[in-house]
Amino acid sequence: MARYSNKKGIALPTLGQTILALVAFVIIFSLISVQSGIAKVKVPDAVCANSAAIKAKFVLNPGSITKEIHAAPLLCNPDTEIIIDGKDKTPEKIMTELLEKMANVWNIFGEGTYQKGVFSKDAIWVFNEKDKCFRYYIVEFKNLNNEKIDIKTAKAFSRKIKYSKKNTEFSNYFEDCGGGNCFYKILSDIEEGKKYAISYVDLQVGAEFFEKQYNGIVFSDLNKPVSITGSIIFGTEKTCEFVGGT
Repeated sequence: MARYSNKKGIALPTLGQTILALVAFVIIFSLISVQSGIAKVKVPDAVCANSAAIKAKFVLNPGSITKEIHAAPLLCNPDTEIIIDGKDKTPEKIMTELLEKMANVWNIFGEGTYQKGVFSKDAIWVFNEKDKCFRYYIVEFKNLNNEKIDIKTAKAFSRKIKYSKKNTEFSNYFEDCGGGNCFYKILSDIEEGKKYAISYVDLQVGAEFFEKQYNGIVFSDLNKPVSITGSIIFGTEKTCEFVGGT
């Protein structure tokens, strides 16, 4: 029999009512979404964040058949297109705008505090959502005057520039989530005329019974898969698959 994980102390009646509200929202949204050809509804960041929180906490454990299923819907718009205009801006200002967008996605997906991540783990067949990404923004840069911000420079800015909302450097904001299992990656140089992605990444690392949950925020080339390497996964490359929202 399925059981509910309620480690955060959420009252089940409240959680049940919230899930019903989310399901109702999905039904309403589906009637006026892209599939209908009538309109495209932009889901507010706050709604996306609340649905991610519920999805992370509403976990089904159906005995030995699967490990865990995050059953609640994710009410988020993937691939929201944004433009960062570099006209009359220094590279530091351009990077500040990019890092603020990354921080917004990191905030929406819980700032790395969801110990089980957001997506289902080690589930069978159609529920298998192990090692997933959610691409929140598609980013394009304009008016860079043919100048490039390389990966090394971009990372240096992330360690230097402070995030005003948290009064700490962006690198600290992305990595300091309490459990030590958070990361951020800048995987591409920044150039005009190319498109990039800002994605939330949900990874499982390690063998069965010794797995650790890693949550991260990644900036990458839109046309390349999000592949994570390095000490965080003991030198092994892991590539996550994209999942959609509403």
